[in-house]
Amino acid sequence: MSFLESDRDVGRVITGSSNFTQSGLVDNLEFNIELKSRTDYEFAKQKFEGLWEEAVDIRDTYVQTIQKKTWLNNTITPYQLYLKFLYEYFKDDLRQTDEVFFKYAPSEFKQLEYQEQAVLNAKKILEEYGGVFISDVVGLGKTYVSAMLASQLDGRTLVLAPPVLLEKANPGSWVNVFSDFRVPADHESLGKLEQLIKRGTEKYKNVFIDEAHRIKCYLRKTGTDLSRQAGRAGNSNPAQQHTEGYFEPNQIIPNRKRKCRENS
Repeated sequence: MSFLESDRDVGRVITGSSNFTQSGLVDNLEFNIELKSRTDYEFAKQKFEGLWEEAVDIRDTYVQTIQKKTWLNNTITPYQLYLKFLYEYFKDDLRQTDEVFFKYAPSEFKQLEYQEQAVLNAKKILEEYGGVFISDVVGLGKTYVSAMLASQLDGRTLVLAPPVLLEKANPGSWVNVFSDFRVPADHESLGKLEQLIKRGTEKYKNVFIDEAHRIKCYLRKTGTDLSRQAGRAGNSNPAQQHTEGYFEPNQIIPNRKRKCRENS
């Protein structure tokens, strides 16, 4: 940094290892120094000018690279920008090298990549937020994904589902699927939620709820019914509001050390 002749001195040398990044400015221990000596200034200026004379002009190459090999140009179509957005959003998942560790899988079970990816994603979300929605259209194996996810978790597991989905005569029932994967779990009907709460749910670390939007019991500490809140707020999808309530701090069902009541 050089000054005008009439200024305080000929110039200064400011050098160091910091750069304009989070690591350079905040996280790492960086060292920077300002040299005011004329000797230091002349030495640094001489070295810089010598290197500058030997430098290679890359302006044309740099501009060409920016225009043709990056997204900083006006030839990108909306569709290409959309693909770039998808890549940036999902790139961590695309690079994910983890695999589902099967403690046991039925011999006739066909391992499908999209289901295993769903298990990995669900486990990641579960570990980060303490809850996860497994949502998909009918027939894509949400029960199987849940069984595979349960096999990756420790602690006791509770399954809440409609009675028809707990019948042993139903090959795709929760009872049968969890049994096929040798995943230990207690299974209870949604209609017996009140009795379950009275018995206590403290022993369960993992809770799987099928048809979760059907449960209308959502208590805060004040005993507020969120279905009525949603109606007053003009929410067009109260079922979604109900289900999101499972993951609110005072609103988990069933939840440890809290009671629950039915709202008609």
